[in-house]
Amino acid sequence: MLDLLIAQDRVRPPLEPPAACTHCLTPLPPDKRAYRECHPCYPQHPRILEGFAAATYAVKGTPAWDLLLDAKFKRVPPEVLDGAVRSIAASTSLAAEVSFPRFFTSDEQFVAILIPSRSGLMSRCAEAWGAQKDWPRPTVIEGLTADSSRPHQTGLSLPERREAAQGKYECNVDLGLRHVLLIDDVYTTGHTIFDAARAVLAAGAESVSAVVYARYFTQSNIAMEIYSKAVK
Repeated sequence: MLDLLIAQDRVRPPLEPPAACTHCLTPLPPDKRAYRECHPCYPQHPRILEGFAAATYAVKGTPAWDLLLDAKFKRVPPEVLDGAVRSIAASTSLAAEVSFPRFFTSDEQFVAILIPSRSGLMSRCAEAWGAQKDWPRPTVIEGLTADSSRPHQTGLSLPERREAAQGKYECNVDLGLRHVLLIDDVYTTGHTIFDAARAVLAAGAESVSAVVYARYFTQSNIAMEIYSKAVK
């Protein structure tokens, strides 16, 4: 399965940030690409992430997306579920190690924090990292708590997602100028990651980056990516 995910990444290289908004992937006119984001996204996503990486890109119905749903919502038998979680754990840690190698050293100033979720998928991935002694893994610390009264993001409109995520997270540790790598399962609109980033920066983090297993695409995102490449 991991080989399949790596192959998908080679077939679908990531969209170059200057060609489209880094949040919603809307193509940007050549004279606006230096801003790296479209006008509607600017007030929603302040420039607080030092870096961002995704292990794979996913669309509904693709193997990468089905793997995520199987692992996240435990849609498969236990013997299959274990392999699905290990596949996501391996690909996510690989993407993090390649993009953010400083978090895979013994430097205590570089720590990773899992973004909490009801499914607990990334916590299960962290357990898989611990079980595989030869896997690269960052130093993970507890830090974020989430307001459990907020609605599930699944099925919400874009404004509803923004409202559900705003102020959702709190960081209950003093990060003491440490560099933080946020780890989550999927990036859809970015509202979850950016609110978590806000919380860790408020707790004293020197910088914050993020890695996810999947960067989710809608069908319209794909069309815009193809169009942006055609007009470059």
